Amino acid sequence: MNSSQNYYAGSHTIGKARCTSFKYTLDEKYAAQLRTKCPKFGGDQNLFFLDYVTPTKFDNNYLAKNNKIFFEQFVKSMVKLENNSPLMGHKGEIRKNCRKMN
Repeated sequence: MNSSQNYYAGSHTIGKARCTSFKYTLDEKYAAQLRTKCPKFGGDQNLFFLDYVTPTKFDNNYLAKNNKIFFEQFVKSMVKLENNSPLMGHKGEIRKNCRKMN
């Protein structure tokens, strides 16, 4: 991951995800809680907060130790993303599944 990607990941400080999105190498207490509520097999419609410490606050707890640096770099990364020129028309495509090429 490049440095901008690290800060894009920081935007996941707010929100929820399905059990399959979590790695159990995260905080042991949170992983144990997820294991009791997530199905081992079958469907997964269970949603859990991405940041269990401050789930409704946009902050640096998810990723970074320094609040000031986190927000400065996050802003720079978002501006960089905004200035990205996406491919248009026949030069690009919208993926039907983000994990795979069409």
